[in-house]
Amino acid sequence: MKPLSPQQVVGGLNRRESSAFTWVYDAYHAELISMARTLTHRSSDAGDLAQEVFLKFLWHDGRFETLEKVRHFLHNTTRNKCLDYMRHREVMNSNSDALAQYYGSDQIEIPAPVKTFSSCINLFCQSIEKLPPQSKQVLLLWHWDDLSNAEIAKRMRLSKKTVDNHKTRALKFLRAEVLKRGLYIVILFLLKFLK
Repeated sequence: MKPLSPQQVVGGLNRRESSAFTWVYDAYHAELISMARTLTHRSSDAGDLAQEVFLKFLWHDGRFETLEKVRHFLHNTTRNKCLDYMRHREVMNSNSDALAQYYGSDQIEIPAPVKTFSSCINLFCQSIEKLPPQSKQVLLLWHWDDLSNAEIAKRMRLSKKTVDNHKTRALKFLRAEVLKRGLYIVILFLLKFLK
């Protein structure tokens, strides 16, 4: 890639040119990861936080006057993302403690901390795979295709009451699996799924 001057970068950003965004990404990515790692004390999530910052930067519709203002925007956004992340982590920790206290730690198997959100999702998907085939299909049609129970009944050639029963049993099973596996973080992200 051809080297760009600061004025070319700023002009390119204001014209929404991909070469300017690529230049900023290459120039600041490692710096933002380091900053996120320092602020959160967690190296495992620093890369994800930096990516979120760059996504916000990409969608930012304001204009920049200088490269220094771009850098300030990236640093301020990283700081704010990290603060939000730490607040969220604190809430998650208190919620998991409250759930364990409410249900009693002898009733819930609290596994070793789940390292990433994607591993939570994988465990949740494994729970979905344990459902009987028709219950699984009803649940997926309801959630992913956003079909009503009547539409699902018509598509699967079942009565509406049968669809209601499949959905109720599937959701009850998934709620129990989430609690049993200690996947409290999944509850927050999939509230619609577990209504």
